[in-house]
Amino acid sequence: MKTIRSLIVMSSVALAWQAAAQTWTGRDVGTPALPGYHTGSPPGVMTIVGGGDDIWNQSDNFYYFYTTVEGHSWDAKVRVHDLQGPDHWTKCELMVRVPDASGLPQGPDPFIAAMTTRSAGQNQVAPQWRATRGGNADWNAFNKTIAPTYPNTWLRLTRQGSVITMWYGTDGVNWTKYADIDTASTQFGFGQAFPARVLVGVAVTAHNDFDPNGAIATISDLSVTVAPTAPNLQIVQNLQNRTVYSHTAVTLSFVVTNAAVPNGNLGVGDYQWFKNGQPIPNVTGPVYTFVAAPEDNNAQFQCRATVGTAVVDSAVATLTVQAPLEISGHLKWEYYPGVSLASIRAGTHGAAAQVRAVEAFDSPANFADNYASRLSGLFVPPVTGNYVFFIAADDDADLYLGTNASPASKRLIAQQEGWAGRNNWLSHGGGGGPLASTQRRSDLWSPDGGVSQPYGLGIPLVAGQKYWIEAIHREGSGGDNLGVYFLTTDSAEYQSG
Repeated sequence: MKTIRSLIVMSSVALAWQAAAQTWTGRDVGTPALPGYHTGSPPGVMTIVGGGDDIWNQSDNFYYFYTTVEGHSWDAKVRVHDLQGPDHWTKCELMVRVPDASGLPQGPDPFIAAMTTRSAGQNQVAPQWRATRGGNADWNAFNKTIAPTYPNTWLRLTRQGSVITMWYGTDGVNWTKYADIDTASTQFGFGQAFPARVLVGVAVTAHNDFDPNGAIATISDLSVTVAPTAPNLQIVQNLQNRTVYSHTAVTLSFVVTNAAVPNGNLGVGDYQWFKNGQPIPNVTGPVYTFVAAPEDNNAQFQCRATVGTAVVDSAVATLTVQAPLEISGHLKWEYYPGVSLASIRAGTHGAAAQVRAVEAFDSPANFADNYASRLSGLFVPPVTGNYVFFIAADDDADLYLGTNASPASKRLIAQQEGWAGRNNWLSHGGGGGPLASTQRRSDLWSPDGGVSQPYGLGIPLVAGQKYWIEAIHREGSGGDNLGVYFLTTDSAEYQSG
């Protein structure tokens, strides 16, 4: 790929026109039982009806009326006239969300919101957020007790670079700041700036998925104004050639800032990584972490940062991969605090905070809260046969096995949905989807909701051959563990069930 050093900028006139051409749409997010809907259009009086059990935990269920906003400086406002619903925690929120690669809102999205609740319920206005995709949601009143003042509850979110500020008021003119949340800081669990392109709108959830009427919010004066500031992209950290050992995690970093606004850190979604000139799917953050394979020797990597039509490319970095040092009888355990399983899958998590050698496929138990981990190494079958692998983890986890010793050959063979107790190979603890109890073993694992079981007869392996094996894991809170067990299909233990 050609390295581009010049910047392409859009005039402020064009940016202002873009802001004026916003398109609003409404859709259910997650899987609310009651389909939501809206009547009216901004900035007039609107009714928004939402079902769903909550905007909370690792995934949300609600109705979202939103627009796509691009830029690092904007101002969103709404007036909430009334909020009715079935629950103490029925919510109406002015919300900014970070979509995945589809560009559409999904339940696990990171978000920041100015939340208001029913006067006859929680009776509170406060910030709420989810810092990482698929992570736990949180909220904090910051020692304030702010009650809604319907029909004059005004909510506001402003953005300056990586900082989202929540405001509240009663007249749409005079505002009181509630809190600043810097998404580039780790103070509230973020640590990754929001990208330039986000979704902004009003979210409504019933907080009771069985209620036939849902939550009903009456709003008006909904607006998002984008500042007509042309991006000024500047490279903070560029790529360099690297020499690494095969089978070890390598992290590449390309950091760009938008100098046209304060706190102009770019985030996931503003970048695209390339390998040998081809885009790497879903790798869109300032860092790219992956396990190097022998096939990666002399591979060329580059990254492109984009905000609107402003573009800057990194240098081209060549990766030199050396033969690894193998230590028999051990696996490598890597600890990533504050990282989600989605980040590990996508390679946006950065370097491990701790690396340990462990003597069994059993990670440290009850180690911490809010972290991800990877346990990896080479599996050497003791006998030739068809193998079945079991995974037990708290919380969710993925298990991969290679067709040979290279990490590049790995394929997903089992998953822990929800959670299970330590070494509980056959007993599912709870949570996850309808197939959660069977997804944990490779012979029953299905990639398509039960339609097929690609490893139903076992996975054929040859004695003495080396196969890459890897498990990645996320822990929210409470107990935590990760372990893997295996059997051959002709063993008495397997045949006994």
